[in-house]
Amino acid sequence: MPGPLRRIATVSLLALTATASLMPTGRAVAAASQPVAPRGRIIKPVQLDPASQPATAPAEIAGLLKAGPGASIEWGGWAYRVEKAEPRDGVPWKLIATPLSQLSQRLRPVTQFDSSALSRNIPVVRVPEVLWPQWFEKDLADVVGIHYHEFVNDEQARLLITLHKVPPDGRDGLPPADYKGRGGTRIEATLLTPMTVLLDQTIVVRSGKAAVRTVQKSDADGAPGKPKMQTKKVEQPPEATEDSRTLHEQGHAQLSLDIIHAALCGPTTWNLADCTGQRAHVVWYWDTEKTPRAWHGYHGGSGKLTAQRTRITIVPPTRWSMLVPLPADEVSQRQIEAFNDWIVHADARLNATDLAAQEKFHALHGAFEAAPEP
Repeated sequence: MPGPLRRIATVSLLALTATASLMPTGRAVAAASQPVAPRGRIIKPVQLDPASQPATAPAEIAGLLKAGPGASIEWGGWAYRVEKAEPRDGVPWKLIATPLSQLSQRLRPVTQFDSSALSRNIPVVRVPEVLWPQWFEKDLADVVGIHYHEFVNDEQARLLITLHKVPPDGRDGLPPADYKGRGGTRIEATLLTPMTVLLDQTIVVRSGKAAVRTVQKSDADGAPGKPKMQTKKVEQPPEATEDSRTLHEQGHAQLSLDIIHAALCGPTTWNLADCTGQRAHVVWYWDTEKTPRAWHGYHGGSGKLTAQRTRITIVPPTRWSMLVPLPADEVSQRQIEAFNDWIVHADARLNATDLAAQEKFHALHGAFEAAPEP
């Protein structure tokens, strides 16, 4: 069964000031005095409520953005560079971060992310039948396997939030005469420094007794071409039972790894013709480690089991985008904050995506067998 914990700690993202100096203030503000994109692109200030922590922007990053394409620095274990963006990006620059030295030896690119291999490396705790009721709470009495997992994040991410006109004005200050779509506003949330999401996973399986499984078998006496199916109960030895339970929970574990990228991006519903929808470009690195931690239901929540911690480090040029079919002066503060909150509360996206994947898994494979009768 999937573990009872399906949450991620709130991700705190801040919008930074996008004035001429790009220096932070105590409040999250964007595009306050001077645009950071060509004329006609950024057309309205963005004011967000104070975040849970004071807004802080590294002066090094602010200076890098002010310098523009071609500028680069090394800061905090990362190499940052600014490149000229493509016209379709809708912004004048693209900020890119890559790991340096020891960090680069630990972090691996997303192209090397193998959820199947990672799920097989998750620690498996085999609990004897006699110890199960002593170690686990009563609501887990009939459980034979648990995929404990939890998404956590206690870091502060830094965003630059800007508003852009759709379609953008040309050099003459007017919208393109041949534009056929609906006009409106594009909200961009650009990640300025790396942020980390963690996924902790532990598998627990119940061992001891043999399990009885129900299988269907073809009857040779059935009519030609339509063999009669017989239902038969087959007893599995304890070792085979433990292995099959482990494989079942590893299936759950792999799904939790598989959904990470899609959940962080969110749905792609971009419709430029109607000026509605969202899209994202998320870039990340990853690594793993083993760490002891407590889980709900095990020794009253105070005992610890070894977990595999998968660290997802999201980096620039990550950007989330949303289209609003309204001119900028009609885009409400509530709409801007709703987009900010959608990014901040990554737990809702991860939980919903993970839950849907786990339910589909059970629909395809069935829930696992209950605990054997005493």
